[in-house]
Amino acid sequence: MRVSPLSLRSSLLVAALVALIAACSGGRVSATHDIDVREALARQQAGGVLLDVRTVGEYQAGHAVGAHLVPWVDGRGQMNPEFLAQVGTLVSPDQEVLVICQSGSRSVPAARALRERGYHSAVNVLGGSMAWHRSGLPWETGR
Repeated sequence: MRVSPLSLRSSLLVAALVALIAACSGGRVSATHDIDVREALARQQAGGVLLDVRTVGEYQAGHAVGAHLVPWVDGRGQMNPEFLAQVGTLVSPDQEVLVICQSGSRSVPAARALRERGYHSAVNVLGGSMAWHRSGLPWETGR
């Protein structure tokens, strides 16, 4: 079978693009969709549910106004076994879920887990609560 030069060039171009994307993402391509904090606020105001996946103590020290707390990890640093069930009491799979943590290390896997369980509109909030607070967006303590 003879391969045409055009299809060979197309295949090489696709391979090069995949390699470039992988290189720019540190070797991994995220399965979640990321948005910045200002976009997250706009989407929250439009009806999206802001889900804070930090610990109770972190949340009480300060959080975005209107954020719902469902910790991603339990008190031992393990994934909260009730995470998906707790989210299910707050959000239906057809709603947009805006997942935020302190800086992104917990919200990325939490958003990915939600998307894998049917919450296809789950997105990660880049920069987390630190970026939200630094940007001067609505913030409160306690609760």
